[in-house]
Amino acid sequence: MATPRPVNPDVLNPYAVTEMRPQIGAEGVRVWRYTVLIPVEQILADGTERQVATAQDRNDLEVRLADHFGGVTVPLTVPGLRGFGPRVPQIPDESRELNRHASVSVYAAVHEASDAYFRAVRMELQDALGEGVILIERQDVMLV
Repeated sequence: MATPRPVNPDVLNPYAVTEMRPQIGAEGVRVWRYTVLIPVEQILADGTERQVATAQDRNDLEVRLADHFGGVTVPLTVPGLRGFGPRVPQIPDESRELNRHASVSVYAAVHEASDAYFRAVRMELQDALGEGVILIERQDVMLV
């Protein structure tokens, strides 16, 4: 696990192209909704707690996403999601942990540039937070 550092939202700027901005307000438009799960805290089986993303990390990412996509949706409570399971499936008893996550959702145009942008988000969060896997969901959505 790498040493965590602050999230650097500036690395996303080269991926921010007009083709990924959704046509919010247009009727019957198909968009992709990306939900980024941002790890906030880990609690290991032995009770050890570790902060992962800071409030500043989350805020910096939310602001950049809002700038690039025209808005974001975030839950009112942080952390809003909880996950539980082994980090290493081959040794579940020794690697079991509880994870608390914040989430942020964004509507994006159905375009390869949107996927490229969120691959960059995933890589930056993994690198900055020292996490092996950052989960980002993509759903097809029809705005009516």
